Amino acid sequence: MRDCALENVLQKEVMVITMAKKVEQQNKKLCVTLVKSTAGRLVKQQRTVEALGLKKIHQSVTVDDTPAMRGMINVVSHLVTVQEI
Repeated sequence: MRDCALENVLQKEVMVITMAKKVEQQNKKLCVTLVKSTAGRLVKQQRTVEALGLKKIHQSVTVDDTPAMRGMINVVSHLVTVQEI
C-alpha cells in the first residue's frame, strides 16, 4: 500500500518538473536576421524566408523557439543569422 502512495508522489513530482521545463521552453525566443538575398534561390527557400516574416536584407524578427521554427531556420541557415534571446 505504501509503495503505491510513494509511486503516486513520485509521478506527481515528475509531472511538475516536466511542466516547469515546458514553461521554460515556451519563454525562449530567437532573433532571426536575413543577411543574404533570396534572389536566385529555390522557391522553397524564398517561401520559408517569407514564412519567417523576413522581407528585406538586414531585417530582424523575433520568433518562438519551437521545433517547427528551428526546422524553417535550418532550411535557410545559409541566408540568416540566429541569436537566442
